[in-house]
Amino acid sequence: MKVIVIAESKENQIKGVGWEVGFAYPDDAQLVTRIVEFKPNVAIVDISDSSIRKQICKKVKSYVDAPTLILLPKEESFSLDSLYVDDFLLKPFDPIELVIRVDFVFKKKCGYENHEKIQAGDLIIDTSTYEVTVEGRPIELTFKEYELLKLFITNKRKVFSRTSLLNQVWGYDYYGGTRTVDVHIRRLRMKLGQKYGSNIQTVHNVGYKLSG
Repeated sequence: MKVIVIAESKENQIKGVGWEVGFAYPDDAQLVTRIVEFKPNVAIVDISDSSIRKQICKKVKSYVDAPTLILLPKEESFSLDSLYVDDFLLKPFDPIELVIRVDFVFKKKCGYENHEKIQAGDLIIDTSTYEVTVEGRPIELTFKEYELLKLFITNKRKVFSRTSLLNQVWGYDYYGGTRTVDVHIRRLRMKLGQKYGSNIQTVHNVGYKLSG
């Protein structure tokens, strides 16, 4: 998971198991560029000035599709009515609680119902049984089709090249051509139907991504 921390300093290092952490600063003229290029799954905002904090959270929501968690001093009151914040945590905090909160907002954003189900609208993947349903209707997928769909849903809007899909789904030791990816994508779209199949979009001269 990629987590970007937007804070006034690196004084309190924020770490999580398996996180790739990037830092940015509110007064950085290249802040938006750094956020977009890092492509975070979750943003943590640790800024004392509430007005600046709101502006930063708004920028995050405007430029990347990532949930935002803010860190607050214990004496500050806060309501989650804000359109730009998904969760908050009072300081000082237990690092374990921070990991749990970040994990929660990430899974909520991705449509996780629990650790065994991944949901995007009425499309549900049960990772414990390898079953896929669309609007309650079971969809029969091959294992490679299933792995492609799971990869897309857990990485919404991320563009994958055909080579990247081959490496991640078929493995680095696969010697077939990238045409294999196109064939499987076409079959997956047909099985999902027009409503959901059309969400798997072709990115010209690059590869594929899941929109929505």
